[in-house]
Amino acid sequence: MTFTPHILESALLLLATFLIGCAIGFVLRRFLAKPSKLVSTKAEAPVGAKPQKKVAAASPTKAAPAKKGARPAARKQTPPQSDSAESQAIDAGTEEDDLKKISGIGPKLENELKASGILTYAQIAGWSARTIDEMDAKLNARGRIKRDDWVRQAKALNKAKASA
Repeated sequence: MTFTPHILESALLLLATFLIGCAIGFVLRRFLAKPSKLVSTKAEAPVGAKPQKKVAAASPTKAAPAKKGARPAARKQTPPQSDSAESQAIDAGTEEDDLKKISGIGPKLENELKASGILTYAQIAGWSARTIDEMDAKLNARGRIKRDDWVRQAKALNKAKASA
């Protein structure tokens, strides 16, 4: 007596049960699952960017008359005191440093830093605590910048580069 027909019949029933279970699972998940949250693809403002202010046109009808002999007030020229990584732009003649020499920066992070305008050790060496936090969030480094002490490493590499 051979059991081949029974084995074949059992295998086909198991296959049919599996396929019916997959179909039921698909239908239930498709119609009963909560809709997933959509990820926004809107570009974020650069780190440290300030919103643009709209300038209203000056009204010529309400201009105050100038006194005779009065000099216009001298405007104080002060350089912007921005501390963000974006504001630390470098001259076109400056060559890029190999940022991968800093422990914790691989090819991917190096490309993201260069896309953010960070090209030299001097730029990283000049980061403040606020800039470190901004760049950590922007690069999704999860504390790696402070943990690996990129600023100290960048200062050392910049010093070695300057003395070479």
